[in-house]
Amino acid sequence: MFEIVSEGDEAGELYLVGNLDYEDATEYIFEVCATNPTAPTSANPTATQTVTVSVSDVNDNFPYCPPCPFSTSVAENAGTGSS
Repeated sequence: MFEIVSEGDEAGELYLVGNLDYEDATEYIFEVCATNPTAPTSANPTATQTVTVSVSDVNDNFPYCPPCPFSTSVAENAGTGSS
């Protein structure tokens, strides 16, 4: 779903490589870990950060009304719940 691309030793970018759908997941939580392989081990050359991506619910489905356009008649004096 996500991909980290690093260009060089100092930075990386997080990319969305798939589609997000609110009905499948409302958020994604993951950790990104960066390591400096040239630093001495005693210097703790690793940093970790939690990333949360929240997915918004939008109307991504068109209304479905078979057959479209749909029409029907209702009697003027029809009561509530009539068929």
